[in-house]
Amino acid sequence: MNFIKQLTTGISKADEPFLEQALDDRNFHVRRQAAELLAAVPESRLGQRMIGHTKSFLGWTGAAIQIRFPQLTPTMIHDGIYGMQSKKPAHVRSKQLIQMVGAVPLIYWTTHWHPEPETIISAAMRTNWKRTLTSGFADAAHRQQNSTWAKAILWGRGPGILPIKLLDILTIKDYSDWLDHLLYTEGRPDLNYRRPLHKSIRHRTGLNDAQTMQVFRLIADYMATDKTKKIANATEKRTFEAVALRCPLSILPQAERLLGESTRIAAIWQATAAKMLDILHFRQEMMIKVMNGE
Repeated sequence: MNFIKQLTTGISKADEPFLEQALDDRNFHVRRQAAELLAAVPESRLGQRMIGHTKSFLGWTGAAIQIRFPQLTPTMIHDGIYGMQSKKPAHVRSKQLIQMVGAVPLIYWTTHWHPEPETIISAAMRTNWKRTLTSGFADAAHRQQNSTWAKAILWGRGPGILPIKLLDILTIKDYSDWLDHLLYTEGRPDLNYRRPLHKSIRHRTGLNDAQTMQVFRLIADYMATDKTKKIANATEKRTFEAVALRCPLSILPQAERLLGESTRIAAIWQATAAKMLDILHFRQEMMIKVMNGE
């Protein structure tokens, strides 16, 4: 089991014979781990078998996804598909769909269903299993490092759905476009730690000057209006401080104006606002010393 986990980095077609053999192991967890690794190799035999398995569960009619749940075959169980008994059948079915969709080569869907991933994701959002299908497609996109599918999933996802790991495979430009989408297009931006904007800036750096200015405005407004709580959220505090640590230093004059007015900032946020300014001032001092060769 531990040896199989060590193959996670640099998995390739050359590892397929060993992992196929691991699929015969009596331990379900060993089979599941081997299947997850093989799913990162789109041309693997497991990927082709998963296409066949998935056909029993999913169909494409017009612009709609048809979903059904037949009995698992011995081959499906051999390939690591979750088949344990449970008092929550919907939970089991969700796991099965995620495992299968996550292991199917993405080119299959655009070849046999529709050439545009956006259309497929839009159809998934119209089913009763939108979170499940999104998770499956997101797993496949991340494993196969497919930024085209990552963009389609992120922009087309439903409310409350955010496969955050997909941000890792966006190009710098695509990530900037994603932040613009959250800041200016997708409704009113919200820095609550549960919201996509907060999760995005916590997960990955890359704010440009204009985005940094907008985020600092939002942080200042959030700190000014969040006066009902008795204590600041720890996750939000860490994220705001990380923004000050990673953002362009050109923001400093505006940050001083936005965060320096203690009467405007709610009491629970005043220490965080002061720490953000301290971080920016320290970074500026260090930059000046480096430029002066000190």
